[in-house]
Amino acid sequence: MSSRLNFSSPQKASALRENANWLRTRGVSGVELTLHAAAVVDKVPIYYCENCHFCHTDAELFDVDHFVPDKHFRLGGRVQSSVIPENMAILCKSTARGDLGCNQSKGARLWVPRGRGLAVTRPDLDLNCCPLRDRPFPFSIG
Repeated sequence: MSSRLNFSSPQKASALRENANWLRTRGVSGVELTLHAAAVVDKVPIYYCENCHFCHTDAELFDVDHFVPDKHFRLGGRVQSSVIPENMAILCKSTARGDLGCNQSKGARLWVPRGRGLAVTRPDLDLNCCPLRDRPFPFSIG
């Protein structure tokens, strides 16, 4: 069986840059930035989790992960396909015990379990003021 492949540092940097740029230029359904964040969105990058829509300026709170888990490509013998750009997802990341970030909660599953993500566990850090019930993926945050 082939070994695990991760995205390269340049790929991750590009994905995070595009994530912030997309939010700034196009907007994201289920994201309403706080007044403070909206005032600085053109000055500093604001990243968002593609699952729970947690928003923050600190890139350390996000991971570039596989949309379809790497494990599924390894099992099929197509591990190289796991690192194509279309298989990238920006997910919030646990930085402290009990954070339950989307990336760590997802693991090798195809989805993040309910009630996980920094939008749920760290609302004090979330720059998205859209209520959880109004975010587009209620199956994962409810």
